[in-house]
Amino acid sequence: SFRVPTLVDTFSGGTVSFDFIDDPCDAGQIDDNPTRAANCLAAGPLGVPAGFTQSAPQLQVLAGGDLADGTFDLGPERGTTYTVGVVFNPRMVPGLRGSIDYWSIEVEDFIDTLNVEAEILDQCYDSPNLSDPACQLFSRSPNSRQLQGLVRTPLNREDSLETAGIDWGLDYTFDLADLMRSEGDSGVVTLSHQGTYLNDYNLFPGVGNYGNANGANAIPEYRLNFQAEYAINNIAAELRARYIPEIDDINFDGDNFLGYDVIEDHLEFDLRFTYDVRDNLRVLLGVNNVTGEDPPYVRNTGNNAAPGLYPSAVIGRYFFGRVTVDF
Repeated sequence: SFRVPTLVDTFSGGTVSFDFIDDPCDAGQIDDNPTRAANCLAAGPLGVPAGFTQSAPQLQVLAGGDLADGTFDLGPERGTTYTVGVVFNPRMVPGLRGSIDYWSIEVEDFIDTLNVEAEILDQCYDSPNLSDPACQLFSRSPNSRQLQGLVRTPLNREDSLETAGIDWGLDYTFDLADLMRSEGDSGVVTLSHQGTYLNDYNLFPGVGNYGNANGANAIPEYRLNFQAEYAINNIAAELRARYIPEIDDINFDGDNFLGYDVIEDHLEFDLRFTYDVRDNLRVLLGVNNVTGEDPPYVRNTGNNAAPGLYPSAVIGRYFFGRVTVDF
C-alpha cells in the first residue's frame, strides 16, 4: 500500500506553537550528565553561562506543513501488511464463536515530525563536542542565551515503522430459559469480549510506554473490551466495559514531588437500553462513563491528561438518546 502526503502535510503554512520543552542546558538538566554539562558550558553559539535557567516551560516552535520550511521534499509512504486469522465455532458449545488474528505492519518513509526535545536538543547536547547534525537545527539568542529557531515540520522517516500484534474476540449467546430449564420466553443473553495485544512497536517510546507531549504517544501493551446484553421480546439492555492497563512514563522514575512514574490503569462502564417500538422504529437511551471516572493523570502534557486515549473520561459522564426509523 502507499499514501501520498496530504494537502495539510504539504501546503499548510507556518504557524507558531508553544511546546512544553525542557532545555537540556538548564541547571536542573545537566547535573548527572558530564557530556551534556561540558557541551552546554563550552564557549560558542550553543553555550550558556554557569547556572543558566530556562526562562519559561514553553518554547516557541515553528510548526506547519512542508511549505513552512520551504523544502517541499515529502514523498509517499509505502507499507506492507501481513495478517492471518482463525474463526472457530466449537460444536460442543452451541452459541460460542471465537476469532484470533495476527497482524504485522511495516511502513517505510512514513510521514512524521521530529520530537524537538528528544531528537534535536538532547541528541545535540549529548553528542561528543556538539558533533551531531541536530546541532544545526536550532540556535540561541546572543543576549539571553534562550533557545530559538526551533522547527517542527513533516518529514519522511529514514527508519521504517514496524508494529505487530494479536486481536481476538469471543461471543457466547444462549437462551436463558435453557439455562434455567424453564418453559416460556426468558430472554437471550449475549456475552462478548474483544482484546488487542501489541508485541512490537519499534519507535519511541515503545510498547507499554509514554514519552512526553512533544510528538510521542502513549502506547498501551494491551486493551480489553467486554459486553453483556440481555434481550427479551422487543427490549434489550447492554453493559459495556473498557480497560487500559497502566503505562510507564519513561521520563520519570517516581523521584518527584508527586511520586509519579506511571499512567494509572483505567476502567470505564457504559450502559445502553433499546426498545423496538415497531419493526422499523427503535428508541435507544444510553449513558457513557457511568461512574464518572476521571482520566488518569499524565504529566507534562499541558492538560494533565491524554485525551486521545481516554476521550470518554475527559468528557465525563454523559447521557444520550437516539431514534432510528427505517423506511
